[in-house]
Amino acid sequence: MALLLSPICLGLILGPKVLGLRGEPWYYVTHWGYLSNIANKGLKGLWGSWWHQTFRFAFAAPSNYLIKHGYVKARSMPAKVLALLFAFTISGFLHFCGSITQFPKTLPTNPPVFFILQALGILLQITGYGLLAPYVSQAPKLLRQASNVLFTCAWLFWTSWWLADDFARGGVWLYEPIPFSPLRGLGLGQKGDGWWCWGDFRPHYHAGKHWWDSGLAI
Repeated sequence: MALLLSPICLGLILGPKVLGLRGEPWYYVTHWGYLSNIANKGLKGLWGSWWHQTFRFAFAAPSNYLIKHGYVKARSMPAKVLALLFAFTISGFLHFCGSITQFPKTLPTNPPVFFILQALGILLQITGYGLLAPYVSQAPKLLRQASNVLFTCAWLFWTSWWLADDFARGGVWLYEPIPFSPLRGLGLGQKGDGWWCWGDFRPHYHAGKHWWDSGLAI
């Protein structure tokens, strides 16, 4: 919700008259993509098309600069590899800064490791599909999509603890990230947990001990 404030304020309130290009609404890409991107492109589709694209322009800027000035050729393998490394290295550094500035004791080096592993996973999947291209192209579409989803889930299951553990140490999980949990619904959560994680989602007035503790809660 906080990240959505940027396109609202910059694109609608200030606009191009104040910010120029960065005030144009089209400058702000769709926040979330379609899940079909994961089925069709695997781990690359998850990060490049489905996951939030808030920082896309910043992450792509270094590789775009190299392409624009002729250091690498657009759409070539070196350009694609550099784009991956730049994007996930910058993302790792961004999350490193978020971790190191939290009050609890965190492990700031964990998030960069997680994001570098995502770049490695994408390269492994692309390389594997390239080597198996004659067989993959003949496989049914549903089987190719299933393999993309399975690889993505397996890779995230193996690597996500690097990021999730650091989030937990910093207290990020005190905010419920998902509205419902199948695992909690099956009885694998804390006592009293159910499918729904967000409690009473309706706006209501919260009365605290002092006036500054009270207000409209969403």
